[in-house]
Amino acid sequence: ATVLIGPVPGAGPGFKGAFWGGINGQLIYKRNKTTSYILRLEQFRDPDGFALYPFSAVKSTFNDVTNGVNWNVTKYVNLRPEVRYDFQSANQGAAFGLQNANGKPYTYQTTASMDMEFYF
Repeated sequence: ATVLIGPVPGAGPGFKGAFWGGINGQLIYKRNKTTSYILRLEQFRDPDGFALYPFSAVKSTFNDVTNGVNWNVTKYVNLRPEVRYDFQSANQGAAFGLQNANGKPYTYQTTASMDMEFYF
């Protein structure tokens, strides 16, 4: 999907809008009644560096791979741990804002998280 955003008040002279769009997909393997494994792939293109502002104004293509588990511990509690790897391609700068010891900007990051959902 691609979205066109028109002129934004106060955006400055010559601003005619920005294009961005993304796609994602999931594969889910249901192991049994309580456990599912999930693999998700996503790509988000922001060639104008506008969609993620104010967090980033880097013109880039953002990609991610997420691997997770959905575990229904009980009828009322669900745990969802996941590991996510984000990386940039077609980038014009580093969006993640960090540098290695040599001063080279990182264009990737890995995060691990867990959600706990309560149903009532």
